[in-house]
Amino acid sequence: MTPVPRALDGPAAPAPPSRLTPWLVWSNVLMAAGAAGWTVCTAAVLRLPVDPVVVGQAFLLTAVFYLRDRMAPTEQSADRVTMPGRTAWLAAHAVALRRLGRVLAALAALTAVLRPACLPWLLGGLGLAAGYTVQWIPHRGGRVSWKQLPAAKEVLVALLWTVVTVLVPVAVTHGPWDGRTALTAAALWCLIATQILVNDLRDLDEDRRRGTRSLPVLIGPLPARLTGCLLCTAAALAALPLDSPALALTALATAVAVAGYRRGQDARWRPWIEAQGVLAAALTLLG
Repeated sequence: MTPVPRALDGPAAPAPPSRLTPWLVWSNVLMAAGAAGWTVCTAAVLRLPVDPVVVGQAFLLTAVFYLRDRMAPTEQSADRVTMPGRTAWLAAHAVALRRLGRVLAALAALTAVLRPACLPWLLGGLGLAAGYTVQWIPHRGGRVSWKQLPAAKEVLVALLWTVVTVLVPVAVTHGPWDGRTALTAAALWCLIATQILVNDLRDLDEDRRRGTRSLPVLIGPLPARLTGCLLCTAAALAALPLDSPALALTALATAVAVAGYRRGQDARWRPWIEAQGVLAAALTLLG
């Protein structure tokens, strides 16, 4: 019998995760390391000193808020469909993860005390992050979270990452607020927005069902992939005047991810997607 082809972005049985997946990916360690990596990349591009406290702060804040997001009941109900393995693992380790989250939050607060110049930026960003899944915005007789606004997941979440990984390091080290900093922030925003877009390709069906208007929901998966490739192209072009081969190569790797990602192979792609900032830092240090 001739097999019936399925759509490139249609449902598929997920590939089994590796043994390291729960501890590196589902725990948010790899994503948090990616945020720390981006701060290292920022320091290199802008010729700033690498501040270990700022690097640690990026790691801690990312770990805390992604853990908070993934442990929220509303998110777990959606993740049971899109990421059942991760949801089951989080539920099995819920008590330990909540305790870990409190410890990480306390350490993150300590970094803000040690580097008070970060506070104005973080307070603004934390306000947005706190309302990420809370339904508080009036909309058509009801209320929605800003996550459910059109393309907000890509635009605003990437903006929060850019605050933590570019604007905070510049503020703490009293770096220049000039065109080079703006170009670095724009390049990182493009790459991080593409990373988030790949996640939204995975969540397409559930986002559509829940009324979350991510970019793939709004324009479809293929145009969304093209948009991601264009964002990577913009980041690569920005890397030229910044004289940063690391940014250019990370843009290439991110373009490969957004073009090649398939939901049925999420376990294979997931570490590469979430290690985006780690790759950028490694390329920066090797360069």
